[in-house]
Amino acid sequence: MVFIILFGVVAITFIVFNIQMEAYKEAAHKHTEERKNKLVEYLGYQDQYWGMLFGNPKNFSLYHEGLDSHIKKVRISMFIALASFFGLFVYLIVAYGL
Repeated sequence: MVFIILFGVVAITFIVFNIQMEAYKEAAHKHTEERKNKLVEYLGYQDQYWGMLFGNPKNFSLYHEGLDSHIKKVRISMFIALASFFGLFVYLIVAYGL
């Protein structure tokens, strides 16, 4: 059951991410060339955003000292979310397993 829930969470995450990318592409076609260039630039930085969250932020060109507090807050929030999901799964296992 836990694996089904995990698979569902991952699948929903990918679906939402795919919808977001499709919306960005659609928005790029509806607006001026300048906005399209900004959108392409933003999408090009996505790997750096994720890299700063999960890796060493100092290795990325977008990093500056002012981002340290924001990166720390996001990392803590992600840890709390993962811990909450893990706690839910443990609860489900214990509640239905005993």
